[in-house]
Amino acid sequence: PTAGFGGTAALGFGSVFGTLDFNQTWTNFSSLDSSLTAIVITPRVGLVIDRKCFKGEVHIGAMWQDTAQTVEVTIDDPILGNSLKVEVDQFEPSQWNFLVGGLWAIDERLHLMVEGGMGGRSYVISGVTLRF
Repeated sequence: PTAGFGGTAALGFGSVFGTLDFNQTWTNFSSLDSSLTAIVITPRVGLVIDRKCFKGEVHIGAMWQDTAQTVEVTIDDPILGNSLKVEVDQFEPSQWNFLVGGLWAIDERLHLMVEGGMGGRSYVISGVTLRF
């Protein structure tokens, strides 16, 4: 099972906006002796665009992740021996990465979103929103 909490603060003035996301999660795996935790903080600043040819937003920001922890597992193996304890130190080599993204409001019902991260961690996330 995984549990967590988070929140987003946002501030805007005219067509400029800023957001700050915070999330913390805990995951328990039956095969591990300890739970895994993660904290993610993501500040973004952006610009809302409302033109005839494009309605949406573009933003830049950064993501900080803290996953540093020691993961413990007990292995029961007839060759290696019963109750062999293994500890693994897990951490992010680079806690920060840069991000850039945007949202295109094709119309009031259909929105497309994409965001990519680079420098430290590379990723692409995308989404489609369809309102009825």
